[in-house]
Amino acid sequence: MRMRVISILVLSVVALSFSRPGLAKGEKIGYVDLTRALNEIDEGKAVKRWLKKEFEKRQKALDEKQNDIKMAKKELDNLPPMVSDDVKKQKAQELQQKLYDLQVLYANLQNELAKLEEKKTKPIFEKMEKILSNIGKEQGFTLILEKTKSSILYAPAYLDLTNEMIRRYNLLTPKKGRKRTKKSK
Repeated sequence: MRMRVISILVLSVVALSFSRPGLAKGEKIGYVDLTRALNEIDEGKAVKRWLKKEFEKRQKALDEKQNDIKMAKKELDNLPPMVSDDVKKQKAQELQQKLYDLQVLYANLQNELAKLEEKKTKPIFEKMEKILSNIGKEQGFTLILEKTKSSILYAPAYLDLTNEMIRRYNLLTPKKGRKRTKKSK
């Protein structure tokens, strides 16, 4: 989803650059750092804390598997010399299977966490998009870009709308125990 948004924004900038030699009078471009905003808004912080707890739960399962592998490796290394080659080979295969199972578990847990993160952050990004649309309309922006290292190499700070977006987002989404104000947009 993020790549799609970036692609659309880049194509918009390219289209604007071909249609006119420069910005026409009254055209205004701003940018926002969505990653920083996600990390600084109250709801984003809560999601990050929740994801950290979920990661820690899954890390325990990985740690258990790693301990099993260490024990199997130690057992294999400490087999007496008189043990047959077939037994050694079987123990080595069991160790290889445990290593493979660990890799599969790790990949599955990573995938699961990525899906959870996307599920939890998607509504946040949708709210951000609405807020940015309002800011753009209110302040007369022609285009608002997302700041990433590959998309915006330089822009003056006064074009950065991140702080305003964070402020409005937090007003719209009050913390538990904090009432929504009438001035929220």
